[in-house]
Amino acid sequence: SKKSIVVYLDRKYGKKLELHPRKSRTDNGKLLVSDNHFALDDGKRVCFTYIYQDEAGKVVILLRASEEEGQFLATEHEERIHHSAFPKNKAKDWYSVVVDDSFSAKEVYEMLDRSIKYVLNK
Repeated sequence: SKKSIVVYLDRKYGKKLELHPRKSRTDNGKLLVSDNHFALDDGKRVCFTYIYQDEAGKVVILLRASEEEGQFLATEHEERIHHSAFPKNKAKDWYSVVVDDSFSAKEVYEMLDRSIKYVLNK
């Protein structure tokens, strides 16, 4: 869940991240709202993930990853991971991950850990 991800990231990284948890929907209930999280290092502030969750508990994660990481994730989880059209950037390194029962919580957390490392080493 969005909440468990925030708890994990806060416990593991603390002040090395800027976490922005938000409610799941806009006030009028029409649109999903993402949690946006940023990695911080030596003056750098880089967004590494957007996390959405609907009322049914379905979680979609947009995260930045290397091409190799994206290919690895896609082979592990087939059609649940693909390049994301949003957000747009020159590197085209955003991936959309539909989290379902094929993912363990540990896998989700490790995927986010690798995304943090990736954006800070760019």
